Amino acid sequence: MYERRVQHIQQICRQLDEGRGFISGCKYRSYNAKFNQQLRPSNYIQDPKTGTVLCYNLKVAATSWMRYFAEVENNQHYLESLKRGEKLYKIVDRLGLSQNGVLEKSLEENSFLFTLVRHPLDRLLSAYSNRILDTSTDQHKRHVPRMMNQLTGMLYKQDDRPVLADFLVYAAEGNEDDHWLPYYKACSPCLVPFTAVLKLEDGIEGVDWVLHKSGMGIHAKWHNDVENRSNSSRSLLRHVPCTVLEQVYRTYLYDFILFEYSISQYLQISMFTVI
Repeated sequence: MYERRVQHIQQICRQLDEGRGFISGCKYRSYNAKFNQQLRPSNYIQDPKTGTVLCYNLKVAATSWMRYFAEVENNQHYLESLKRGEKLYKIVDRLGLSQNGVLEKSLEENSFLFTLVRHPLDRLLSAYSNRILDTSTDQHKRHVPRMMNQLTGMLYKQDDRPVLADFLVYAAEGNEDDHWLPYYKACSPCLVPFTAVLKLEDGIEGVDWVLHKSGMGIHAKWHNDVENRSNSSRSLLRHVPCTVLEQVYRTYLYDFILFEYSISQYLQISMFTVI
C-alpha cells in the first residue's frame, strides 16, 4: 500500500510532464505551470544510522518524527538540550540535507526515502486551531493582520481571531506558510523517487511498517502519538460555505490528486450551511 502510492504519484507525474521533466535534477516542469516543482531541501532530514530520509510537512506529525529521528541519532548532549527547551525544529541544522545531498540519496541503490501526508483540509484545520487562533504564534502575528474579514470587508487586527472560512480563503488565495504549504511544493514528489508515502490516517500500523522497512526500529522505539486530532474539529466546517471549500480544493488540487484524497465528505458537512 505505502509503495503503491508512490507508483500512483509517478503515473500522475508522467501524465502531467511537459516533456522536459527533469532539469538538472532540480526542477520539474509540467504543461500546467501551477504544477511545476523545484527541489526544496529545507524539508529533508536524514537519520545518520540507517540513512533513512524523511521529507516532513509541518502539521503532519512533524514534531513526532523529528523527535524520533533525534532519539535514533541518540546524541545525549542534543537530547539534554531538548529537555532544557531547545526548539525541536532546529534538528534540521543537525540532520538536514543540502540539495545535492537529497539528489545523491535519491540515486543511491536501496536508499529509503519517505514522506508523510494527511488530508489537506485536516491539515488546514490543524493549522487554523494551533497557529492562527493562538495569538502568541508567529503565524498569527504574521498572517492575521493580512487576512480579510469577508463580512466587513476590512482586515483583521493583531490578536483578532479570524473565523475559519476567512482563514481558508486566505490560504486558498496563495498566502503561503510552511504550516500549510502544499505537499507537492514542499516535497516535490515528481523529482524525488520516494520509497513510500505514509499517511497520518494509517495510524501506528503505518509507523511500524516504516520503522521495520527502514531499519530505524532497531535503534529506538516509537513513543509518539500519531492520532489525527482534526476529526474533532471537522464540525467547524458546518460554518464554511461550500464555495470556500471548492476554492481550497482548487488551490490544493494536486495534493488531492497525487495523494488520493477526496473532498466529498467535507462538502457534505458544509452542505448544511445556510449562506
